[in-house]
Amino acid sequence: MRHDFSTATVELYGVGETVYKTAPFNDKKLDVMVDVFARSVVARKNLGFPQARDSVIASEVSWAMLNDAIANQPPARGTPEEMQQILTHRRSLIDGFGLPVKTEEQPDGTLVSS
Repeated sequence: MRHDFSTATVELYGVGETVYKTAPFNDKKLDVMVDVFARSVVARKNLGFPQARDSVIASEVSWAMLNDAIANQPPARGTPEEMQQILTHRRSLIDGFGLPVKTEEQPDGTLVSS
């Protein structure tokens, strides 16, 4: 994903094709965030930034949504075989495509970033 503060572009890499989606970039409200930061510095206290508690709540909501999706078998596009092709293809991509950091399993079962 990338943006230029007026449009956002998402590139979805599949096995046989790459889909590009572009939409207006909005709702970041950087001017509001900068203003809250400046007022917080002057006041020497948080005047509206998210706190650690907010992250915990967001995580709980995300887990609830995932568990709900699993329990209710959401509709899927494609077949399990196509998904395996996509995952195999993604593992062969080079860095720079927004992919998660690859990890290696150690003999003791722990994972380390490569």
